[in-house]
Amino acid sequence: MKSVTISKTHVTTKYEKDDFEMFKNELFFYLLGKQKRLNYIPKLVSYDCDKLIICTENVGTTLEEYCNSKEELDEFLPKIRNIYNRFVKLGYYHNDLRYKNIIIDPDTKRLYLIDFEFTSREYKDLDDENIVKNLKKKKRTKSK
Repeated sequence: MKSVTISKTHVTTKYEKDDFEMFKNELFFYLLGKQKRLNYIPKLVSYDCDKLIICTENVGTTLEEYCNSKEELDEFLPKIRNIYNRFVKLGYYHNDLRYKNIIIDPDTKRLYLIDFEFTSREYKDLDDENIVKNLKKKKRTKSK
């Protein structure tokens, strides 16, 4: 279990001791984002390995909260496909791609991925919203 505190400028996530592996995985991807200057991962502000805390920049709101309909969500599929494919090219699968794990900056409409607890080099998607399947389906439809 984790607790998330959101302020105007930061998102702070605190993990329980039992969730140490999730903490490590999450921290790894924020560090990777920082090292490779990935503009689709919010900036890591600070972290504390003893207290299992990760603090990142607050870059907006979830697509789930931002959009009012499935049609409105679907309009973002090309942008989601772009950042997802860039992430996969690095050799990683998010494995929990849901609209609540995609953040949008309401001013710039820029998208960010968050929640990397299940991300790995192996594809084992837990996405019950079928975003990855929709990304592939829309691509096939577009190329016909």
